[in-house]
Amino acid sequence: MNKGESKSRRRKAVICILMAVVMVFSAAVSTASMLSHPDSSYNGLYDDIIKRGSTLNLGSPRLDMYSNTKTLVVSSSTIDISAARTGAVESEWIKLTVTGVAGHAITIATSDSVHAVFPGGLEDNPSVECTVFSDTIDADGKRTYIVYFNDAGSFTITLTDDDTSETDTVDITVYEKDVIFDVQSTVVIGERLTIRGSANTGTTVTVAMEDEVVPKLDCIVIDVNGEFEEEIDTSAADAPMAFKNPGSVRLKAYIDRECGQGDIGPDEKDDGSATILITRGDLTAELSTERVAQGDDFIITGTAKGSKEVDILIVAPTGYSGSNIEGGSVMYHASTPVTYNTFYKKISVGDGVETGNYLIMVLYRGSDSLYGKEGYAFLHEALAAYSLPNKTQDEMHAIIEDITTSCDDLLWESHITVETPFVALDPIASVAVGEPLVVTGTTNREEGYVIAVTVKGPVEFTQPVVKVENGTFTAIFDTSTAKVGTYTVQANDGDGHADSATVEILSTIAIFDTGPGTYPSISGTHNGTITSYYDVTVGTLYTYSAPSTGGHTEYVAFYNATTGEEISNGTWTGYQGTDDYRYIDFNPSFILHANVTYYYTIKTGSYPQIIHANSKYVTVGVINCTEFTDTNGKTYNDWIPAILLE
Repeated sequence: MNKGESKSRRRKAVICILMAVVMVFSAAVSTASMLSHPDSSYNGLYDDIIKRGSTLNLGSPRLDMYSNTKTLVVSSSTIDISAARTGAVESEWIKLTVTGVAGHAITIATSDSVHAVFPGGLEDNPSVECTVFSDTIDADGKRTYIVYFNDAGSFTITLTDDDTSETDTVDITVYEKDVIFDVQSTVVIGERLTIRGSANTGTTVTVAMEDEVVPKLDCIVIDVNGEFEEEIDTSAADAPMAFKNPGSVRLKAYIDRECGQGDIGPDEKDDGSATILITRGDLTAELSTERVAQGDDFIITGTAKGSKEVDILIVAPTGYSGSNIEGGSVMYHASTPVTYNTFYKKISVGDGVETGNYLIMVLYRGSDSLYGKEGYAFLHEALAAYSLPNKTQDEMHAIIEDITTSCDDLLWESHITVETPFVALDPIASVAVGEPLVVTGTTNREEGYVIAVTVKGPVEFTQPVVKVENGTFTAIFDTSTAKVGTYTVQANDGDGHADSATVEILSTIAIFDTGPGTYPSISGTHNGTITSYYDVTVGTLYTYSAPSTGGHTEYVAFYNATTGEEISNGTWTGYQGTDDYRYIDFNPSFILHANVTYYYTIKTGSYPQIIHANSKYVTVGVINCTEFTDTNGKTYNDWIPAILLE
């Protein structure tokens, strides 16, 4: 290798070394810049990377080299404070994160040292609770703290680097703790009350009634949705005293109050409140009937808001020692549960009990769930204070009033009449063969009771099922197959209580009579059908005419609807006398057979009366309008001529 090559290689080596130094230093500067915080900077100078005048001796004085002086400015964050959230509720813990230069001393302070608290021993907090403190940044350049606020407002947390006097702040807005109740506005003493609501923070809520805290409402758990619910029996022994008397009651809520502290102190501030109205219960009742037969049932129903049960007393007409209404002797007494504020009691009247008026009394314990001013838990205990045997009905009533009127117990009373069962037939009119035989009657048997009604004579009719409705019964018999004669009708309750009567079934000559019609009227041609339930022998057709007119039929014809065969026809003979013009005679007469449908065509003159309907049911059948065309050519389907066939 010659000297020229050696010098060239040494120069290249020097250049490479210098370039490497610059690249390493540039990387360091870039890294420092990336680590810098946007809100803080660290200013330093890296001067004279290779200072002018320093010599890099590479073995030859002719290769001495000098760099230009280069000043590098590096920005780097040294202090920062941030909060996990900048909005919170009173007493909620907030985590603070501090970053800075390892080993630097720092101070944490608040804008309100009274209401901002750093609880002792949490995260990097001091071991004791404080409002301002000093600390040292860890080797990793980071510290974390917990703070809470015991009042609402806006607060500033200030971080100071005691070594550099640099500061940073974070603002936190604190909202009041809040409970919103969702409760009914009125509650009846004795009812169950559901206390529910929502809270914007906390794990438990304590609900006080007029500052009284009972175990049932102490430390109610708030669920993950911020809601709570608890049901309380207002009549229970451990219910708040405010539930015992009518009036307005204030509910107050306390979030995360220490459990088991008892009643609310004068300096405690609630986190929400609501007002409910406490009212006394009410009692209503009704009887299913005012009269009942021996052996039948009746029902007592009613409402008793705020009560779990009612007591029912029934006193016989002869008093306490008389009949028990369900059989035996001595006053009837039963306790009946109340469900959803209603009660129901079926009373089965004994077969042989006294008849007459029974006194019915329904009783309801007052707000203390006890009877009388002495406070008896059960009615029989209250009655034990009186001598009851041989007491009259009025005296028993006075005793019950004495028990209930001396306090807030409630009483409802009424009477029911117990009777000997009876069945009575109403008068029965004679009917012709083919006409329905309607039998009606009255009874004191209970609703739905089955009465046996029979009709016997020349023939015996099929017995229908007849049930009592509102103290009456009705039976309808078909006489189309009956024979003329006298028939015996009997109604029987099956317990030996019956009534009977006779009825005549007469022979009949059936006529088909639509009855009179109405206006408007006009002459024209009627087509339709006619069906009789019985054989009708037809010798004449009578047309009802409009008053002061000459309304009549000019032509009529009848046809078998199945075969189309004409059965008969007739033609008007003119105005013959006062009434004769309304008739058309058939000679010979003909029969409209039972349950056979016939077509008719009737042409009218002047102003006959009209039945404005598509169909008209009469005693013996039905007549229909297919089409009516008046003299002006207008057509209708609800114009039936008013006629009589006999």
